[in-house]
Amino acid sequence: MSIKKSGVDEKVKVVCRVRPFLDHEAPDDSVAVEGSEIKITNQRNTNEIVSFRFSSCHGPEAKQVDIYEQDVQPMIGKVFSGMDSTIFAYGVTGSGKTHTMQGTEDEPGIIPRVAQYLFQRRLDYPKHTVKVHVSYMEIYKELVYDLLIPREGQGAGLSIREDSSRNIFVANLTDREINSLEEFDHIYNNACKNRSTASTKMNVSSSRSHAILSFQVTVAMDNDEPQKDDDSDTEQYALSGKINLIDLAGSEDNRRTDNGKERLAESGAINKSLFVLGQVVESINAASSRIPFRDSKMTRILQPSLGGKAQGMMIVNIAPGQSYFMDSYNSLNFATKSKTIENAPTVNTISQDEPSMSSALSDTPKLGQALRVAVLRGKKRTRKRMSDSAVDGSAKRRLYDPFRWTGSQSGSLRERENDGYDDTERTNYYNRILKPWKRFAAGNYDPWPRFKLKDEQVEAHLESRVAVLVAEKVQDLQKSNTELNTQLEEQKQLTANILERMQALEARLGENASNPDTIQHQ
Repeated sequence: MSIKKSGVDEKVKVVCRVRPFLDHEAPDDSVAVEGSEIKITNQRNTNEIVSFRFSSCHGPEAKQVDIYEQDVQPMIGKVFSGMDSTIFAYGVTGSGKTHTMQGTEDEPGIIPRVAQYLFQRRLDYPKHTVKVHVSYMEIYKELVYDLLIPREGQGAGLSIREDSSRNIFVANLTDREINSLEEFDHIYNNACKNRSTASTKMNVSSSRSHAILSFQVTVAMDNDEPQKDDDSDTEQYALSGKINLIDLAGSEDNRRTDNGKERLAESGAINKSLFVLGQVVESINAASSRIPFRDSKMTRILQPSLGGKAQGMMIVNIAPGQSYFMDSYNSLNFATKSKTIENAPTVNTISQDEPSMSSALSDTPKLGQALRVAVLRGKKRTRKRMSDSAVDGSAKRRLYDPFRWTGSQSGSLRERENDGYDDTERTNYYNRILKPWKRFAAGNYDPWPRFKLKDEQVEAHLESRVAVLVAEKVQDLQKSNTELNTQLEEQKQLTANILERMQALEARLGENASNPDTIQHQ
């Protein structure tokens, strides 16, 4: 995959949305929206009015379609031009983030509207191949889980990786191709049932995890003319763009939510990841040499959208009312810091005239699984040999007394036995080799601790090895392709020479036919 910079740096776009008052809340005028400006007033001190200005602001009367058409659609349309986009909802628990992203059947949110837009826009490319893939995951207590498959069998979650092009991805995450809006609705509705939610004092159905839904759109087209349909010799390539739609779990004050033990653990993980997100924004604005993207799974996934190569949009959700004054102030203050971050959006292209790394990597999970099986079998054989050596008497004698030579050994060894060993050499040999093995035989020592690798280390080593093998395979295919092209050019040149000689011969025959004397003379 090749990457081309768009040429214009773009700041993270911030959109503010204020939800309506709920039935049990007493209305007040602590929050006011005027155009693209929002003002919050401290009712305990009416002279304390704080104003914030963003790309756009939406009051309680705003509809889902207003936010989508005004702010979201202009950004996601660039996915068909090969650009990545990330839209994430931020705010305190109960501020309306999930409603903004998911919505209801009567008022669909951003996610169903984006899906509908992708399939409608695909109709604009009737002469080209447009593929849409979807993946869905959640970060629950700092563990990444695939929402398209049941939680059982996922163990300690999935790993976050970075490829050679510095693209962040989740290893072994399910990626399904969808061909219709109905198919997406079926997959998405089933996946939402796998998400971690619970009831708290602040929210009847509170999200206990960060959820990330991704659409990968690939458009196969000719160079600069997407509607061109001829057999020209121009290089064929495809544009590949990605849309990430993220519903962040809300920060919580456990004194207000009245959380129990399990909810407290969830809340702690949520607040920690949001705290790291704040640190990342602070570090970017301060041009710090170290930005703590890796301190949280969420910030690691958001990395391309926070000073990276993807377009970024934050929808900061605000709950009205005096009781939310400090929460609203903190959310709006964080959004103000975020809007100064600059991204460098890039265009992702995949050449169709040569083997692509993405196609070669399609078999990586199978190859990685085979390598894992081989490693496990090797470990079992090693343990068995060590176990056999620990219980076999003859093996123990050979192990513990290597200076006792058998009659079948060579004369030089027998002479060495007769000459004897220096006491220091014998002592060092015992301390370095025999003593550890004796402790191992007793069951309280492992002479090969380097074999006790963590699963993450084994997986990282296997993936790096697989990446090398795949790269070599792609290089070989490219070399073969180059050789074939060279042979083809030589064949074309040979054909041209033959045609030229045939034309010359035909010309001579024509001259001879017009001159009979020449024919008789010959």
